[in-house]
Amino acid sequence: MREIIRIVLLLVNIISFIGISAVALFILYCEFFGYDKGNRFLKNINFPLDDNGIIVIGFIIGAILIASILLRKKLFL
Repeated sequence: MREIIRIVLLLVNIISFIGISAVALFILYCEFFGYDKGNRFLKNINFPLDDNGIIVIGFIIGAILIASILLRKKLFL
């Protein structure tokens, strides 16, 4: 059971890291080319959120990433 929890936390950690990296790349794209161009990019790929929604999702994913790291450290040290 402990091994399953460790694997699940590791998967959550990896997926959260990939998600926060994608959000960070989008924010960098918006900073370099402008948020209007970033919103146009999101419309072109038919993504339902705008740049503000992506930033909120980034904060949520960041919180999940920190929580999974802390749980892994606390449970498996």
